[in-house]
Amino acid sequence: MDLIQKFFKKDRLALSRLISLVENHDISSLEILSQIHNKTGHAFIIGITGPPGSGKSTLINELLKHILKAGKSAGIVAADPSSPFSGGSILGDRIRMQDHVMNDKVYVRSVSTRGTQGGLSRSTFDAIQLLDAFGFDFIILETVGVGQNEVDIIKYADSTLLVLVPESGDSIQTMKAGVMEIANIFIINKSDRPGSHSLRKSLMEIGHEKNIPVLMTEASRGEGIEELWNYLNQEKEKFKKTDPKKIKKQRYEETAKILVTEFEKLILKKAHNPFKKIFEEVENQKLNPYEAAQKIIKKLSV
Repeated sequence: MDLIQKFFKKDRLALSRLISLVENHDISSLEILSQIHNKTGHAFIIGITGPPGSGKSTLINELLKHILKAGKSAGIVAADPSSPFSGGSILGDRIRMQDHVMNDKVYVRSVSTRGTQGGLSRSTFDAIQLLDAFGFDFIILETVGVGQNEVDIIKYADSTLLVLVPESGDSIQTMKAGVMEIANIFIINKSDRPGSHSLRKSLMEIGHEKNIPVLMTEASRGEGIEELWNYLNQEKEKFKKTDPKKIKKQRYEETAKILVTEFEKLILKKAHNPFKKIFEEVENQKLNPYEAAQKIIKKLSV
């Protein structure tokens, strides 16, 4: 029995192996994802972002309790910073989620960002597709939280949570141009600390126009999580009425991203590169890189 058949029979080992294959851009990746694609589109995808130390993993751990209590299942994709040398993730599976890893309704996986500027790599999206097709009700995507450029999450998540702490108050003005604009829900975690109420006031002013709720939580004590869970269920109901134009745009962007990734792999190959002669002319200084790029574009435009 091949991996795909085992996958459709809910074999978690097959799921893990398929995620590894797509993350490593195995030659069979596109075929794998093509075969499972018609099973996707059922999970509700929650994106959670915010600066390191804001308690994202603890928040997820508490949120999982409500998901399981409701009789639902969840797949967690934790996007970790990449090693600049190997491209692999550095942090590994989140220690704070270990309470649930033995539960067959929970699956936790770390994936590498591979240096992607928007905070997420295409393999992150591929892992989400596999978890969706596997049948998880919720998929939680936790991002690295390295700064305001981490906005790719909006392309993947149905609802995006921005987790901040009271100490974030001084930096939210610089964040406004990026990650602040993608949130559906603002969360002030560790809200027992000084500065939480002034931060709440600032966030309410920012979110007033788009009617973005501001929730106060103390995830380490489970406080405020039920209110968050209720909001997420409301968001899930809205998600069922997704605008067809948004779906078309997502499909277009998904296809474009696949093509860009595959083309990048193709032109970086030394062997069997269809533009090998052009690259050799650049190496031998017969062409400059800009001339070479124009030649390749003209070939593709024929």
